[in-house]
Amino acid sequence: MKYRPDITKFQIDNHEIVFVNQFRDTTSGFAHDTTIFYDGCSFAEATCHYLNRTWECYQYQSVMLKAVNVALDHYTEDFKECYMEKHGWKKMTAARRETFEAYLENQEIIVLLNKLKEKVMG
Repeated sequence: MKYRPDITKFQIDNHEIVFVNQFRDTTSGFAHDTTIFYDGCSFAEATCHYLNRTWECYQYQSVMLKAVNVALDHYTEDFKECYMEKHGWKKMTAARRETFEAYLENQEIIVLLNKLKEKVMG
């Protein structure tokens, strides 16, 4: 059975963030799938599988949060690789991590994703 997608929109710093959420039956329960669109472009995807029900504040919250975390992890890792290469580092020590995290806090996409995460969490 095909289900109609659920659309959830957020406006953050003059950017439109849209979650296209879908429900589907699986052999052992059901699943929620989501795709994030950032200013109209596909940005990240995630899926959550459930046996019989979810414990969310609102429908699709878990899968939306998972997609935001997937995007955050992806960009954090990309920034980390570039930052380490730029500084000629082979390992990320505790002292270096502190410097990197300060740098990361000023990256526009990371700031936007953290704001989006707060909105999704409610």
